[in-house]
Amino acid sequence: MSRFVPFVASLALVAGAITVGTAASQPARAASWGYVSLENVLAASDLGIAEPGALRFDAVSGALAITDEATGLGKLVGTQGAVKDLLSRREAPDRGRFSARASNGHVFTLDAKAGLISEADASGAIIRLRDVSALQMKGVGGITAAPTSDMTDAADATSLYVSVADASDDGSGTGPAVLELSLTAPVLAAAVASVPDHDGNLVRRIMTDTWNPFSPDPSGITYDSSIDRLLVADGEIDEENVNNYPYPGKNVWEANRVTGAGTGILDTLAASPTNTEAVGIGYDADKDELIISKDGSSSRVWAYVRGGGGGWVLRSSTPVSGFGVADAEGVAVANGKMFIADGSNKQIWVIGPGNDGKLATNDDLRLADFDTAVFGITDPEGIGVHPLTGNLWIVSHKDGQGMIETTQDGTLVSTTHFTFPTDNPGGVEIAPSSSTTDDPNTMSAWVAQRGVDNNDDPNEKDGQVIEVSIEEGAPPPPPPDPGENLLLNGDFEAGAAGAAPPSWSSNGNFTTSTDEHQSGTKSGRHNGAEVSYKIEQTVDVTGGQTYNYGVWVKPLPTTDTFRVVFKLQWRNTKAINTVILTKVSKTSAGTWTHYELPFAAPATATKGKVFMVVNGLNGTVFVDDISLAAPAP
Repeated sequence: MSRFVPFVASLALVAGAITVGTAASQPARAASWGYVSLENVLAASDLGIAEPGALRFDAVSGALAITDEATGLGKLVGTQGAVKDLLSRREAPDRGRFSARASNGHVFTLDAKAGLISEADASGAIIRLRDVSALQMKGVGGITAAPTSDMTDAADATSLYVSVADASDDGSGTGPAVLELSLTAPVLAAAVASVPDHDGNLVRRIMTDTWNPFSPDPSGITYDSSIDRLLVADGEIDEENVNNYPYPGKNVWEANRVTGAGTGILDTLAASPTNTEAVGIGYDADKDELIISKDGSSSRVWAYVRGGGGGWVLRSSTPVSGFGVADAEGVAVANGKMFIADGSNKQIWVIGPGNDGKLATNDDLRLADFDTAVFGITDPEGIGVHPLTGNLWIVSHKDGQGMIETTQDGTLVSTTHFTFPTDNPGGVEIAPSSSTTDDPNTMSAWVAQRGVDNNDDPNEKDGQVIEVSIEEGAPPPPPPDPGENLLLNGDFEAGAAGAAPPSWSSNGNFTTSTDEHQSGTKSGRHNGAEVSYKIEQTVDVTGGQTYNYGVWVKPLPTTDTFRVVFKLQWRNTKAINTVILTKVSKTSAGTWTHYELPFAAPATATKGKVFMVVNGLNGTVFVDDISLAAPAP
């Protein structure tokens, strides 16, 4: 799956002028802070490059020339990741540069250690600085300026491309990659300020690791109204070593919106041509057909019709890249048209049938397209259709951007912001709510979210389908019942022994265990040789409410020095403050010990993030019955 990242470095804010040195002939002057965001990650593994090093922009081919330091050979790669040609050692860039000249004559210089990019004008005077410290770039091989990967941008729109051995993508490592850094903040349309802005409150979560077979990274979702089932596609389950679990032969599921139960129904790898990345899925209620998309530079769609036994049979398949689609992340169907959410171009493409009257065939027609960045959605990942209004709903992959509602011709109708943390949101569909007492016309937004990517943790099983209220005036979640534990799976009874505990963030050193337990039959087990990491879970809280934060801990005896810190961070759209429950070390070894303290949530807090921060562990620490709960009367 093409990896369009959720991290946006909000470093564009002008934080006051800074006096910096300039070229020898220039006096010191004030340089302002400039905008920068991590726009895209071209993973080296997707490019067939082991160690991305020196790079430059090749104007003739319009591609990046990238040297693989492991072989000395190179490749010409389009800014969206398509490999265009191979380069010999003589043709490949021979040395990495840490300055890049843009088409306007400005020179950008990267100091990875300081986490700064300086921009100098044609005279050599530094006019602007950009803070990239949050990216934690390591092993930088080179930097170059090139056109943006968004093919709908102006021809002179420029990004910086940096080759790295590793960097931080919102806390997750990118591994060897080429990063695209955007230098220009998107300009929002005036309509954004004039349309209604709604709160999207969390109604429920469905954990997809409970499905048969489980789905580790659900990425697309649609609603089959003929059988009242959600249909979910997973674009990553076929990848090698996903959860150390052989591909189970299914990457599309039916799910009951009331019970949450899911069953595998379709294998898109069996199609011809094969679809190894079933990222988007849309149901055509008029024709009782499915459209499934593949993302990236080889974007394509497949159409399925219902067979005699109720299963799905491939009808046709066709590429959509020829229309300009660079990254078909999401797909929806309505009124005989196909709507594709293009994450790379930040665009919605409207495709219609040709003379044969069918979608996903070679005579399809491009009818229209419209931009989503102007509405605040800079990485459209999913798209759905409201069955009553016919409006499109588009969800962003990036935290904090939420969803927008537009007409089918691209007129903004409303915006919706999630009131809870999301984790790699993907597809979206508008379908009846899960409540059996609601009016059948009460609709919710159903969002597939992948959680931790399997590239970051091959043992992760934290995929979810979340239901979000979208009705105007929908009430916020009620305060918690006294004594109710807000944390999911705080007793670690869910999940299989030896696997990552569901509902918690994943790390291979933290597993469910039956070796020890304070209650029930299982506990959480931290184990490793000189490892450091953190495990976390975020829940909704009520500002001003007092909560008891508690945990049982049992470290096994060891001669090594380590520390496990149990922290609680209060948040709204950002961190407010952090408190510490306890710090556990080898001196606590040998017995189960209970720690519990009351903490008052700040008045503006809407979230509580519980952390287990492990530092230098060379041994084993068991935890059980972690809770965050309003005190009982």
